[in-house]
Amino acid sequence: MKIPNMIYGTAWKKENITDLVFEALKQGFKAIDTACQPKHYREDLVGLGLLKAYEIGIKRQDLFIQTKFTPVDGQDQSNMPYLASDEIEIQVEKSFETSKKNLHTDFINAYILHSPVFPGTKLQRVWQKMEEFYDKKEVGQLGISNCYDLDVLKYLYNNAKVKYEKSVAEIFYRFLNHINITPLNGTTSIKHMIEDLKIGEFELTNDEIEEISKFII
Repeated sequence: MKIPNMIYGTAWKKENITDLVFEALKQGFKAIDTACQPKHYREDLVGLGLLKAYEIGIKRQDLFIQTKFTPVDGQDQSNMPYLASDEIEIQVEKSFETSKKNLHTDFINAYILHSPVFPGTKLQRVWQKMEEFYDKKEVGQLGISNCYDLDVLKYLYNNAKVKYEKSVAEIFYRFLNHINITPLNGTTSIKHMIEDLKIGEFELTNDEIEEISKFII
């Protein structure tokens, strides 16, 4: 399923979120974002909102559900979906299973790493575990949020088995087009020539352009 053009966010809404999710879906939202992070999200109550929506005829297959694995540093140490002493792969697995239970689904449209973990070898272990869910067709897409270091993104991309639909270069060239800059491309790779000439075939959202701008401007 393609990502809808707007996602309803559920952070910081506490006990009100069941009714808010229900109302958002009733009014036409097709995508919900949450996280298995009780510190800032009530993923279980998001799930109840989804169930209420299903009762009035909204179909699960018409919705884009996105949730996140939150590393230890972003969790309330007294209320986490895993133990701080668990190996990192076990933390990811426990969090993912909790998310599926909370959201009453066997399939997550997008599974997001809430923030980078360090060192890079640990980040790679997390990503490989997430890729297992993708390989099992339990997840439709993978992503990372709150990552403001281009080197981290490059490291993740270079070590990932599941690749993004567009390369970093393609996204950057498209970004330049959006801000009315014509890039000079000097690639010697025929493969990259073909890829780079296809940048007019996709668009970046205003939010994506704003996020990329933070690195550049």
